[in-house]
Amino acid sequence: MVWPLCIIMEPYSKHKLILFSDFSNVFVDQTFIISRMQKLSKEGLQRTDKRIGLMNEILAAMDTVKYVFYHLSLFATII
Repeated sequence: MVWPLCIIMEPYSKHKLILFSDFSNVFVDQTFIISRMQKLSKEGLQRTDKRIGLMNEILAAMDTVKYVFYHLSLFATII
């Protein structure tokens, strides 16, 4: 009487094992993808911060040049 039960239960247990292995692979894949996306996101933000810093330096240098030439032209007009 045990054989009919084994015949019925074998496909069920194999199916359950396949589902579990597929689920674990999906979980590993999702974890890898999420960690990679976080790393790329962080690198992108660092590049953006560097670019903004460089733009701020350029704008400060332009303000300095404008200030110097404004005063030179002002002194030339006065003298």
